[in-house]
Amino acid sequence: MSRRKSRQAARVAPEDQLLAQIREIASPPLVEAIEEHFAGYFNELGITIRLAEQASDESVVELRNRLLNGIEAVVARLNIDFTWQVSMYRAQEQVVLIFPGDGVIPSGGDLELIYRV
Repeated sequence: MSRRKSRQAARVAPEDQLLAQIREIASPPLVEAIEEHFAGYFNELGITIRLAEQASDESVVELRNRLLNGIEAVVARLNIDFTWQVSMYRAQEQVVLIFPGDGVIPSGGDLELIYRV
Protein backbone atom coordinates (compact mmCIF):
# COMPACT_ATOMS: atom_id res chain seq x y z
CA MET A 1 0.00 0.00 0.00
CA SER A 2 1.34 3.43 -0.89
CA ARG A 3 2.07 6.00 1.83
CA ARG A 4 -0.81 8.15 0.62
CA LYS A 5 -3.33 5.30 0.76
CA SER A 6 -1.96 4.26 4.14
CA ARG A 7 -2.52 7.79 5.53
CA GLN A 8 -6.04 7.89 4.05
CA ALA A 9 -6.93 4.54 5.60
CA ALA A 10 -5.64 5.73 8.98
CA ARG A 11 -8.14 8.61 8.91
CA VAL A 12 -11.13 6.29 8.45
CA ALA A 13 -12.72 5.19 11.71
CA PRO A 14 -12.01 1.53 12.55
CA GLU A 15 -15.72 0.70 12.74
CA ASP A 16 -16.18 2.12 9.23
CA GLN A 17 -13.30 0.01 7.94
CA LEU A 18 -14.83 -3.07 9.53
CA LEU A 19 -18.24 -2.28 8.04
CA ALA A 20 -16.68 -1.79 4.60
CA GLN A 21 -15.18 -5.28 4.85
CA ILE A 22 -18.52 -6.74 5.92
CA ARG A 23 -20.34 -5.01 3.05
CA GLU A 24 -17.76 -6.32 0.60
CA ILE A 25 -18.25 -9.92 1.76
CA ALA A 26 -22.03 -9.83 2.33
CA SER A 27 -23.44 -8.86 -1.03
CA PRO A 28 -26.55 -9.47 -3.14
CA PRO A 29 -28.31 -11.64 -4.16
CA LEU A 30 -27.82 -13.62 -0.92
CA VAL A 31 -27.91 -10.48 1.23
CA GLU A 32 -30.80 -8.03 0.94
CA ALA A 33 -29.79 -5.48 3.59
CA ILE A 34 -27.14 -4.68 6.19
CA GLU A 35 -27.89 -2.54 9.22
CA GLU A 36 -25.46 -1.44 11.90
CA HIS A 37 -25.60 0.26 15.25
CA PHE A 38 -22.68 1.35 17.40
CA ALA A 39 -23.63 1.35 21.07
CA GLY A 40 -21.10 3.77 22.52
CA TYR A 41 -22.03 3.05 26.11
CA PHE A 42 -21.22 -0.64 25.64
CA ASN A 43 -18.44 0.02 23.08
CA GLU A 44 -20.05 -2.54 20.79
CA LEU A 45 -20.84 -2.62 17.09
CA GLY A 46 -23.99 -4.57 16.25
CA ILE A 47 -24.49 -5.70 12.66
CA THR A 48 -27.75 -7.12 11.34
CA ILE A 49 -27.77 -8.87 7.98
CA ARG A 50 -31.08 -9.58 6.23
CA LEU A 51 -30.79 -12.61 3.95
CA ALA A 52 -32.90 -13.51 0.94
CA GLU A 53 -35.65 -15.97 1.89
CA GLN A 54 -34.40 -18.49 -0.66
CA ALA A 55 -30.88 -18.53 0.84
CA SER A 56 -29.92 -22.15 1.52
CA ASP A 57 -28.49 -23.26 4.86
CA GLU A 58 -25.25 -24.18 3.11
CA SER A 59 -24.86 -20.71 1.56
CA VAL A 60 -25.63 -19.07 4.93
CA VAL A 61 -22.97 -21.17 6.69
CA GLU A 62 -20.47 -20.30 3.94
CA LEU A 63 -21.28 -16.58 4.31
CA ARG A 64 -20.97 -16.85 8.10
CA ASN A 65 -17.52 -18.37 7.82
CA ARG A 66 -16.32 -15.79 5.26
CA LEU A 67 -17.64 -12.97 7.45
CA LEU A 68 -15.96 -14.39 10.54
CA ASN A 69 -12.61 -14.69 8.77
CA GLY A 70 -12.91 -11.21 7.24
CA ILE A 71 -13.90 -9.57 10.52
CA GLU A 72 -11.10 -11.26 12.44
CA ALA A 73 -8.56 -10.11 9.83
CA VAL A 74 -9.68 -6.47 10.12
CA VAL A 75 -9.82 -6.62 13.93
CA ALA A 76 -6.27 -8.00 14.07
CA ARG A 77 -4.91 -5.52 11.53
CA LEU A 78 -6.45 -2.46 13.19
CA ASN A 79 -6.20 -3.53 16.85
CA ILE A 80 -9.89 -2.73 17.26
CA ASP A 81 -10.80 -2.09 20.88
CA PHE A 82 -14.58 -2.44 20.62
CA THR A 83 -16.59 -5.64 20.62
CA TRP A 84 -18.92 -6.68 17.83
CA GLN A 85 -21.65 -9.14 17.00
CA VAL A 86 -23.37 -10.15 13.78
CA SER A 87 -26.98 -11.33 13.57
CA MET A 88 -28.28 -12.87 10.36
CA TYR A 89 -31.99 -13.12 9.64
CA ARG A 90 -33.83 -15.08 6.98
CA ALA A 91 -37.59 -14.50 6.63
CA GLN A 92 -37.78 -12.57 9.92
CA GLU A 93 -36.14 -15.44 11.82
CA GLN A 94 -32.66 -15.21 13.32
CA VAL A 95 -30.60 -18.03 11.81
CA VAL A 96 -27.03 -17.05 12.78
CA LEU A 97 -25.42 -15.11 15.60
CA ILE A 98 -21.65 -14.54 15.50
CA PHE A 99 -19.51 -13.27 18.37
CA PRO A 100 -15.77 -12.58 18.68
CA GLY A 101 -13.93 -15.82 19.31
CA ASP A 102 -16.40 -18.03 17.47
CA GLY A 103 -14.86 -20.64 15.24
CA VAL A 104 -15.48 -21.59 11.65
CA ILE A 105 -18.12 -24.31 11.31
CA PRO A 106 -18.22 -27.07 8.69
CA SER A 107 -20.23 -26.22 5.60
CA GLY A 108 -23.09 -28.28 4.32
CA GLY A 109 -24.92 -28.56 7.61
CA ASP A 110 -28.48 -27.80 8.61
CA LEU A 111 -28.58 -24.49 10.50
CA GLU A 112 -31.16 -25.83 12.93
CA LEU A 113 -28.78 -28.62 13.93
CA ILE A 114 -25.74 -26.33 14.10
CA TYR A 115 -27.40 -23.75 16.33
CA ARG A 116 -29.50 -26.09 18.45
CA VAL A 117 -28.97 -25.28 22.10
